[in-house]
Amino acid sequence: MPANRSRIGEVSCGVRFSWAAVVASGIALLCTAGCETPPAATQPTSVSGERRADEAGQPPAWASAGTRSRSPSAGGSARRADPTAALDDSDVVAVYTYYDSEPWLRDVDGLVVGFKVRAYIASGRTDKGIFVPGDIEVTASLLRPRRGGGFLREPVHEWRFSEAEARGFRVRKPSILGESYGLVLRWPPDVDLSGRRVEIQVSYQRSDGVMIKGPPRALSVPLPAGYEAAPGVAAPPAVSERRQAEAAPRGVRPGSPARPSPQPEPHPAEPP
Repeated sequence: MPANRSRIGEVSCGVRFSWAAVVASGIALLCTAGCETPPAATQPTSVSGERRADEAGQPPAWASAGTRSRSPSAGGSARRADPTAALDDSDVVAVYTYYDSEPWLRDVDGLVVGFKVRAYIASGRTDKGIFVPGDIEVTASLLRPRRGGGFLREPVHEWRFSEAEARGFRVRKPSILGESYGLVLRWPPDVDLSGRRVEIQVSYQRSDGVMIKGPPRALSVPLPAGYEAAPGVAAPPAVSERRQAEAAPRGVRPGSPARPSPQPEPHPAEPP
């Protein structure tokens, strides 16, 4: 009996050791399968190329797939070229000006201190206004009535703007007449033209030195409310008086009675 028990114990121990060995071998197989790298066929063939492109600072090919690159010269945030960069202003042939019904600039007391005018410097090819690289000149002259009719022009002030200075007067939105300049001008503080008649003229000097003058515009500067014309300042004559002055012979004032021509005085008859 004791011998049989010893044999049974040896058999049971052998079985236990065999099961332990099987379990250990299974765990080893599982660990080996989990740490094993996948075969080369499961990796994309372009990984090495993408890594090289990424290391060189360039995006891989798949990053730009389906996208369109924007050229800096085609719209978008590209800066618009200066229209005066390659302009040949020898084609400028005319200057057109337009005034509002109330073109005056006034101070806090209502005194006129300047005016505003819209100027189109026209190209001969398109007959539309363009932005120009030359100088823009504006003159204001005082019109003094002349005895024989008409007016004498006395220069009061002149404004001259270079291409860089005139950029601030550019009107951003073009009209059907083209590009234009919105000139807002003030005469010096010591100049008072209230109640006077002035003439405004806008001109443009081309690069070749030719001066293109616009049509002069005569305007009557209004007086502020409660003001009167300064003594000695002649108000502009009415249209009827002007026509009479033009039709009257030189040296005769309009509206004045004609001076009678001298007649020979009769001599008394001598007595017979």
